[in-house]
Amino acid sequence: MRIGDFYPDDFKQQQAEERFQIGAVLRFHNEETNPNKIKIVVIIGFDAGKICVAYLFVNTKAAPIPALQALQYLILVEFYDFLAYDSYVDCSTIKYEKYPKTALLDLMQQDMSVYCGRLREENLAQVQEKVKQAKTIPLALKRRFGL
Repeated sequence: MRIGDFYPDDFKQQQAEERFQIGAVLRFHNEETNPNKIKIVVIIGFDAGKICVAYLFVNTKAAPIPALQALQYLILVEFYDFLAYDSYVDCSTIKYEKYPKTALLDLMQQDMSVYCGRLREENLAQVQEKVKQAKTIPLALKRRFGL
């Protein structure tokens, strides 16, 4: 059992809803990777109905392809205690299809440790700018998520 298991359900729901915002960092078992594994992601946007969530993967290594290296944003372990190593937010690809808002909120309510924290405002602004400038992401997808 985890300490979060002892909190009342309404408290866990309130906490999940308050924390579920752009810039939130989550860690959960992700089926979009091959092989499936626990991934850290950063929420980067919502669609107009706030049903679909756009997020970016956080990786311990930058993309090996030179053209994509400029779209990796370094976040330092000294500022983020949820990291084991300096890591990179991959701003070259928006993920959005697998986990809708309801699924992510459910994960956060079931296991309060899914929520890791939030990107600092200056880091979030730079990540958003890299995503906006990324030619690897279709303009329609950027617009869909307010980018």
